Amino acid sequence: MGDTVILFQPERLNQVLIIFELSNDFILDYFYTGAESHYFKTGLYQRLMDKAETDAKKQKIRDMYGHLIKKDT
Repeated sequence: MGDTVILFQPERLNQVLIIFELSNDFILDYFYTGAESHYFKTGLYQRLMDKAETDAKKQKIRDMYGHLIKKDT
Protein backbone atom coordinates (compact mmCIF):
# COMPACT_ATOMS: atom_id res chain seq x y z
CA MET A 1 0.00 0.00 0.00
CA GLY A 2 1.36 3.37 -0.98
CA ASP A 3 0.75 6.89 0.16
CA THR A 4 -0.05 8.14 -3.34
CA VAL A 5 -2.70 10.82 -3.58
CA ILE A 6 -4.27 11.75 -6.90
CA LEU A 7 -5.87 15.17 -7.11
CA PHE A 8 -8.47 15.83 -9.77
CA GLN A 9 -9.64 19.16 -11.10
CA PRO A 10 -13.29 18.57 -12.03
CA GLU A 11 -13.32 21.47 -14.51
CA ARG A 12 -10.51 19.93 -16.53
CA LEU A 13 -12.09 16.49 -16.49
CA ASN A 14 -15.34 18.04 -17.71
CA GLN A 15 -13.51 19.70 -20.61
CA VAL A 16 -11.97 16.36 -21.60
CA LEU A 17 -15.39 14.71 -21.46
CA ILE A 18 -16.83 17.42 -23.74
CA ILE A 19 -14.02 16.89 -26.26
CA PHE A 20 -14.62 13.12 -26.24
CA GLU A 21 -18.35 13.63 -26.77
CA LEU A 22 -17.79 16.04 -29.66
CA SER A 23 -15.24 13.71 -31.23
CA ASN A 24 -17.60 10.76 -30.89
CA ASP A 25 -20.43 12.73 -32.50
CA PHE A 26 -18.21 13.68 -35.43
CA ILE A 27 -16.84 10.16 -35.94
CA LEU A 28 -20.29 8.57 -35.90
CA ASP A 29 -21.76 11.22 -38.18
CA TYR A 30 -18.87 10.94 -40.64
CA PHE A 31 -19.08 7.14 -40.59
CA TYR A 32 -22.77 7.13 -41.47
CA THR A 33 -23.01 10.16 -43.77
CA GLY A 34 -19.46 10.59 -45.12
CA ALA A 35 -18.76 13.89 -46.84
CA GLU A 36 -22.40 14.92 -46.33
CA SER A 37 -21.73 15.36 -42.62
CA HIS A 38 -22.99 18.67 -41.27
CA TYR A 39 -19.65 19.08 -39.50
CA PHE A 40 -18.11 19.92 -42.88
CA LYS A 41 -20.30 22.92 -43.55
CA THR A 42 -18.32 26.08 -43.97
CA GLY A 43 -18.71 28.83 -41.43
CA LEU A 44 -18.89 26.57 -38.36
CA TYR A 45 -16.96 29.06 -36.25
CA GLN A 46 -19.29 31.92 -37.14
CA ARG A 47 -22.38 29.79 -36.54
CA LEU A 48 -21.08 28.88 -33.09
CA MET A 49 -20.34 32.53 -32.31
CA ASP A 50 -23.82 33.55 -33.47
CA LYS A 51 -25.39 31.04 -31.10
CA ALA A 52 -23.28 32.05 -28.09
CA GLU A 53 -25.42 34.02 -25.68
CA THR A 54 -22.76 35.53 -23.40
CA ASP A 55 -19.27 36.94 -23.70
CA ALA A 56 -18.00 34.05 -21.57
CA LYS A 57 -19.42 31.52 -24.02
CA LYS A 58 -17.93 33.45 -26.96
CA GLN A 59 -14.52 33.39 -25.27
CA LYS A 60 -14.82 29.65 -24.71
CA ILE A 61 -15.56 29.21 -28.43
CA ARG A 62 -12.55 31.39 -29.33
CA ASP A 63 -10.33 29.27 -27.08
CA MET A 64 -11.65 25.93 -28.31
CA TYR A 65 -12.22 26.63 -32.02
CA GLY A 66 -9.87 29.51 -32.77
CA HIS A 67 -8.08 27.34 -35.32
CA LEU A 68 -11.19 27.49 -37.52
CA ILE A 69 -10.80 31.22 -38.14
CA LYS A 70 -9.71 31.86 -41.70
CA LYS A 71 -6.46 33.77 -41.74
CA ASP A 72 -5.28 35.89 -44.65
CA THR A 73 -2.00 34.57 -45.98
